Amino acid sequence: MHEAEAILSIRLSSERTDDQLLWLQTPNGNFTSKSAYKLLMKNEPSASNSSSSSLETYDFNWKAYWQLKGISPRVHLFLCRVLHKSIALHSTMARFISSIDPSCPLCYLKPETADHIFLKCDVARQVWFGSHIGLTIDESDDTLTLTRLFNGWLSCPSLFEIAKRGCCLLWSIWKARNRKIFEHVDIDISEIIRTANNIFTEHDLNIPSLIQTQPAEIQSVDDAAQHGWDKPQHGCIKINVDGATGSGSIAAGVVARNEVGMALHCQSFYDGCWLGRDASIEAEARAFLKGLHLAVRYPNTTTIIEGDSKMVVSYINDDRLIFPWRIRSIIMDCRSILHSSPLLSVKFVPRTKNKAANYLAKFAISCKSSNEWMLSAPSCLSEILYSDTSVSY
Repeated sequence: MHEAEAILSIRLSSERTDDQLLWLQTPNGNFTSKSAYKLLMKNEPSASNSSSSSLETYDFNWKAYWQLKGISPRVHLFLCRVLHKSIALHSTMARFISSIDPSCPLCYLKPETADHIFLKCDVARQVWFGSHIGLTIDESDDTLTLTRLFNGWLSCPSLFEIAKRGCCLLWSIWKARNRKIFEHVDIDISEIIRTANNIFTEHDLNIPSLIQTQPAEIQSVDDAAQHGWDKPQHGCIKINVDGATGSGSIAAGVVARNEVGMALHCQSFYDGCWLGRDASIEAEARAFLKGLHLAVRYPNTTTIIEGDSKMVVSYINDDRLIFPWRIRSIIMDCRSILHSSPLLSVKFVPRTKNKAANYLAKFAISCKSSNEWMLSAPSCLSEILYSDTSVSY
């Protein structure tokens, strides 16, 4: 009975697609000898914690990682040291020195492991969320590791920029952690993000040197423009979307506006019975699908669907990419709707230009309910919508 319920709960694409066998040990469902070896080693009775950790390192996409260009050498090497357990974490040192507290020095709630200090700690989660990557991390998601996270980015050249930014964030978190321990400097989330951005900018090959020589007044104007919503052209509609996650739940926020910034339609969706893995990416994918469904209601209008998940935008726009099998039906439906009309487009924007949808998705998580507003917006969005309209003009 349990198997029947599990099968019936699988989401199917609206398009008729052929069934296919999936290898569940890889994100994209394709069999690899590495994943098979890892599975066999896990099932070995003699497998120890150290062997499983070495398997995690073995499974990392080192070939693509060392091909990254335009990254600080010390930052590039740092992730290698982290994955090979060559940094002085408290949980590691406590095994040999009993006087050392194994707790995380940033939150003191859990042992300081690499995945905790760089991903699951409250400080790290705030850093990832507030960065240009805008990653939402579910603390209870035991499947999310540094290896899995970076392997996802390294699987596609168009996501290499995110991988480089991620490396800079790891370096910056580690430096802030050390300053807190040895210099008693309080943790500053914005400073950690700023330091990572500076390191990324200094070495990024895609940033022209002319940017560094712009007058200060021009830079300040550009910075202001980068932190607000961009209005669409006359006669067009822009739909901003974003996903959010909670404990056993995912949500989406959708905000449609015209060229003057007036809210045409707002939606929040909440799924409190979500069971699965990779909650963040599924929430983002569902948000884009909800946005595309809303765009269909304006069949004769040029409509732009924007979100701050560069990974999901790439999956929807590029048919050549291999995406996680768990969101296959969602991505297929997104592509189907997108290809149905030349007036539709899906684009990436940074989190600073997607504040309204981001707030609405969080609102759905906090309220644990789905809501809809026609030709209006919830009062909780008033300040954000006003600010977006002011900046865009």
